[in-house]
Amino acid sequence: MNQKSLISVLMPVYNVEKYLQEAIESILNQTYSNFEFLIINDGSSDKSGEIINSYNDSRIVYLQNNKNKGLVYTLNYGISLAKGEYIARMDGDDISLPDRFETQVAIMGKFKDIVVCGSWMKTFGLDNECIWSTPTQDALIKASLVFASCIYHPTTMFRRETLIKNRLNYDPKYIHAEDYELWIRLADFGELANISQVLLKYRKHTNSVGSKHSNAQRQSANKIRNNLLSSKLQCSFSKKQFRIHEAFCYRDFNFLKTKKQSALAWLNYLEHCNDRSNFTSMESMRFVIDDYRNWFRKEDSFLHLNNWKSRLERLKLKRK
Repeated sequence: MNQKSLISVLMPVYNVEKYLQEAIESILNQTYSNFEFLIINDGSSDKSGEIINSYNDSRIVYLQNNKNKGLVYTLNYGISLAKGEYIARMDGDDISLPDRFETQVAIMGKFKDIVVCGSWMKTFGLDNECIWSTPTQDALIKASLVFASCIYHPTTMFRRETLIKNRLNYDPKYIHAEDYELWIRLADFGELANISQVLLKYRKHTNSVGSKHSNAQRQSANKIRNNLLSSKLQCSFSKKQFRIHEAFCYRDFNFLKTKKQSALAWLNYLEHCNDRSNFTSMESMRFVIDDYRNWFRKEDSFLHLNNWKSRLERLKLKRK
């Protein structure tokens, strides 16, 4: 292991023997090779451990929890052991494209104010392949976080020093949405960014977190949104108003049709709260909210909500 590795790759593993080899080799075959590879086996009962042990690469640091302790514990344990300037997340069932680290290191090195950098990704597995695009600039990311996480966890690279210096880690109170909550706290210490390039293939399967724990994930995400609205945007709201906000977050447009005036009033209120609190730029918040407003004018406009490539042609936010 290189003690001066620039990147610490952090990959928790739990019962993913079917996909693990592809995940490991996608990291070992990166065009940027100056990294340590922390693989933490979180009490797997399948052959994951045997697969990891079959590799003879000095960059691999194989660690094992004495029992299954969960993703949040394992991630925080990995962060405490990491030595790199950057921490790169990876999951045992995904595939990083060969130039992922090279691309992210170049961005993080050039823009020192970025504390976390994600990317676009391509899904595969259960459904047809599709590209999940996201906003790329800090102000737009913050505006989007009001509704949902828009930094894909397995694509991320972040600065270890920012976490250590500010005593930041993943919060177990937000299980299955712990990354979403961390991005919001990290935004207080620097800029958030996404690269408008697919750098990871995200595998969709029946045992993934989104499939197995969708209800718990939604509950955690709603707690995060509730806190964000209250603390960051300084909003006051009722349960009925939060139900409208939740409907926007999950695109429950059938429900919103029945609450049109209240829904539009809520969007206006969000914009007002942002202008008052200065959570993100007025231009960015209006840009995100206008897509929801436009849906009421033309019901197929919500299809544009994730098509950031075409949407950003309408708005160019330059880095200061």
